Amino acid sequence: MKKKHLYLLPVKTPDLSGIKVSKFGWYLGEFKRERFEPSHSFIMALKKRIL
Repeated sequence: MKKKHLYLLPVKTPDLSGIKVSKFGWYLGEFKRERFEPSHSFIMALKKRIL
């Protein structure tokens, strides 16, 4: 959590020596009022459930 924003960070950090990283982790979404609003990239990464 960073303020109202939720991120998913990897359990093990890969060796990033020599690489510039602008954003680390996966932005999941934001808490707005009484609910969670997922990010577009999070929703697009979810697998469709076949019924």
